[in-house]
Amino acid sequence: MIMYMKSTTFSKFLIISLILQACILLRADISAAEPAAPHQKPLWEMGLFNSAMSFPHYPGSNEQSYYVLPFPYFVYRGEYFRSDRDGFKGMFFKSRYLESSISLSGYPPIDGDNGAREGMPELGALFGVGPELKWHITNNESDHPLYLSTAIQGVSSARFNSFISIYYEGVRYSATLRYKNETLLKPPGSSLGISAALYYADADLNGFFYDVDQEYIRNDRPYYRSGKGPAGHSLATYVVYGLNDKFSVSGYLRWDNVSHAVFNDSPLVKQDDTFIVGISLIWKMYKSKKMVDAD
Repeated sequence: MIMYMKSTTFSKFLIISLILQACILLRADISAAEPAAPHQKPLWEMGLFNSAMSFPHYPGSNEQSYYVLPFPYFVYRGEYFRSDRDGFKGMFFKSRYLESSISLSGYPPIDGDNGAREGMPELGALFGVGPELKWHITNNESDHPLYLSTAIQGVSSARFNSFISIYYEGVRYSATLRYKNETLLKPPGSSLGISAALYYADADLNGFFYDVDQEYIRNDRPYYRSGKGPAGHSLATYVVYGLNDKFSVSGYLRWDNVSHAVFNDSPLVKQDDTFIVGISLIWKMYKSKKMVDAD
């Protein structure tokens, strides 16, 4: 497997793998590529994603980064603790229509090859974590669930020097409507879904990408300070197609728009629309013999 990145240090590769796993695995519902079973699934599963992905440097950027990465995934379906496509859940509260959990998010780093940020510092990889509340509009045991999730996350960045440094960057709020269908495609382990999301962030987090300090002013890049407020909206869709009980293929497409974002007038915003695209070959390597309820 080929990997394309500016830096090839092991620590940077590991962090980027985890960030991309959060972006794609958690948000694209790719782990839905599980054997279709009426009532039970394995207690745990381990596998490998072999993925090719294209990311804009940041929402509003007119430049892209490309990655070809293998990275592992792990699914656990315990009674009080669960780890799957939605992060960590089952730890707090769950009913037929309401569920609380932990939400995760991430974004790759920006190296010094971005034209709009020429001469400005490189930006570390972002990762966010915080509580999430889900309202299942349909029964959460349905084969085609529809639910609304709201989340608040504290977001930090990881920067790679002689060692990894972590910096707190701000707070982000999101509201996401998600739909998944596990019966429309016939092969076992197949599914498709769509989601729509709205984002809001504080001034610190908006400024992470879009602020321009006095020392970085030039003719086409004036001083700029972001405020708190809307941080864009997105539409995403995915499809997972089961080849057999070991292998699946998946595709993911996400459109981000910042036309109504509070930072839209930043000189670093070069276009309103950006796209994240990914394709993966999913190899389910190991699973437990013990089976548990699939819900």
